[in-house]
Amino acid sequence: MTAAEMIQIIEKGSAQYFTGLIQEVRSNLGTNHYRRLSEEELSRRITAVYLNLEHWIATRDEEAVRVAGETLGRRRFEEGIPLGQVMLALVLEENYLRKYLSNQGVLPEGEWGQTITEFFQKMMYTTAHGYEVALAHSNRLAQRATVAAPSPSAPAKPVPRTEAPEEEGDVQISRGGQIGESAG
Repeated sequence: MTAAEMIQIIEKGSAQYFTGLIQEVRSNLGTNHYRRLSEEELSRRITAVYLNLEHWIATRDEEAVRVAGETLGRRRFEEGIPLGQVMLALVLEENYLRKYLSNQGVLPEGEWGQTITEFFQKMMYTTAHGYEVALAHSNRLAQRATVAAPSPSAPAKPVPRTEAPEEEGDVQISRGGQIGESAG
């Protein structure tokens, strides 16, 4: 089977295929942040991943997968979708693709199975990387904002702590409430 034939099989049943995948993403407890998206938006996002897969099948362009994955990761971070849910959505997409291909009589094993696996592995890695870069950037911005925040007119002096001396028989209790553990 050629790359063009594989792409044609994926495109042929995309509407029917996407309906089941959308229902799975919406009902899966691990992807609950995706429920707030409309069906059209979820379909658009799924289609974007498969267009990247089709491009990968045709060209094996690693740079394109890297850019697509990092962009996806940054966007999902900005939307507040937890990274684990983003990864699970990609896993569900791969699983549904394999089911769909199997139903079409194309066993996703051998060369095509490896091609699909390789794409989704690269997509997951680069998506996680893009997400982490966005998170690190956000943390740096928050840290700068904290450091740059104007201080009160007079700096506060630390208040000395005065603790009552322990009496015989007193038992230290930690913040967690565990007897015999020192707080800290």
